[in-house]
Amino acid sequence: MFMWLSMGEPDEARFEQIAWIKIVGLPIRHWSEPNFEKIIAKNGKILAPVDDFKHKVNLSCVKLGILTSRRTNINEEASIEIGGKFITIGIVEFENSFEFDDEK
Repeated sequence: MFMWLSMGEPDEARFEQIAWIKIVGLPIRHWSEPNFEKIIAKNGKILAPVDDFKHKVNLSCVKLGILTSRRTNINEEASIEIGGKFITIGIVEFENSFEFDDEK
């Protein structure tokens, strides 16, 4: 039986979750892990590429798994400079569903 309960400090509990994001609008020639890391740096860090982007067929976006401390969905635009020109890209969180073999 407990005689007392000591509450932890709010700083002790750090919130982190895995989020699946799409990067949309980045020219394919600039697809690289260092560039992806720079793009998502303020939202988290890359855990795993969802796509094998060097061999993918659908080139409309790239999907990444990130570790983030955000409590809200990621849905934003970012302006990046490429070769002296600024382009706008989308960073969008999505639900990643996996099919199990027995669900086909």
